Amino acid sequence: MKQKTLKEAVLPRNWDGFSQENWPFFEKAQKMEVIDLDELYSVIDEKELDTCSFLDEDEKFDEWFALQEDIQFSIGLYQGHKIVAFKNCGSFTFFTPGGLAPEKLPAIGHKPEHIVKFVNKEAFDIKSKDIPGMFVVHGTDLSSLQSIKEEGIRIDKMFKGNLGIAFYTTPNYKYALSNYAKLADDSDTKDQSGIVLLQIKPTAKILKDGEPKFDKIQSRMEMNDFGRYLKEEGYDGLFCPSMDAIAIHNPNAVEIISIFTTSEIANVESKKKEVGLNRN
Repeated sequence: MKQKTLKEAVLPRNWDGFSQENWPFFEKAQKMEVIDLDELYSVIDEKELDTCSFLDEDEKFDEWFALQEDIQFSIGLYQGHKIVAFKNCGSFTFFTPGGLAPEKLPAIGHKPEHIVKFVNKEAFDIKSKDIPGMFVVHGTDLSSLQSIKEEGIRIDKMFKGNLGIAFYTTPNYKYALSNYAKLADDSDTKDQSGIVLLQIKPTAKILKDGEPKFDKIQSRMEMNDFGRYLKEEGYDGLFCPSMDAIAIHNPNAVEIISIFTTSEIANVESKKKEVGLNRN
């Protein structure tokens, strides 16, 4: 899914973050991860920042920032969307996709249709800069899915694969169903297995195969403490396009959104196929 450009959110004049309607967003915004100015510029275009409503006429953002003593930038996820917040002397400014007010952001990830629509990327088309904020899935049996939903991703239950001991995900739901859940065309197991939908946090550092540092760490992947070593190198996971896999070594690098059975996904695919046939 390609997100809309982050713009300053247009909020009603009487917008109250502590109201019942806005509190879920405001609470999450206060807990987002802090980023520096360079990271801010990597997610919001400089020209967009120069249009901020709090700037004086003809004032540039970098000029304004140079005069600030108590400002904090943070980034996170809300209902499947990447958002940014400025906290300046106790007041907040938010940046959302298209500048939509938080209550107008459509929730993404809570319907099986969203799996088919948003988790269908070809691995070799994915660039490193596309990974933060990306949706991925992990396929397994329903018992394990329920455990993940209740307990989160546990390091002691991670699988040791070609990318080391990790929680293995993929940006392509069909691959998850056919390889991890082993459910392709298997009607006997469709109600016993499924996938968990996750979103990679905007601050996550995922090293892609083909980058110079990948070759350096490759010889360490067999180590039982590879996850700790990778963290020391500044990374939360690895992406190998040829394996169609994004291995998560740091559970805190992703947010768990929903779980779906294979039957639910199959029903969506069936309806989609019917619509396509009817159109033809």
